[in-house]
Amino acid sequence: MSAPTVSATRQRQVVTMKITHFNADGMPKYTNRLINETSPYLRQHAHNPVDWY
Repeated sequence: MSAPTVSATRQRQVVTMKITHFNADGMPKYTNRLINETSPYLRQHAHNPVDWY
């Protein structure tokens, strides 16, 4: 039995739905207050488009 394949249409839908938090030049679109935290775990979320306060 072979594994099911994903149709080309479905692949395009998935790629289209992908959200990016970076500009075309690779710079983050957003920077929230977590950028000021000392925790590496919190800082990794500093460019998520969420206001944490």
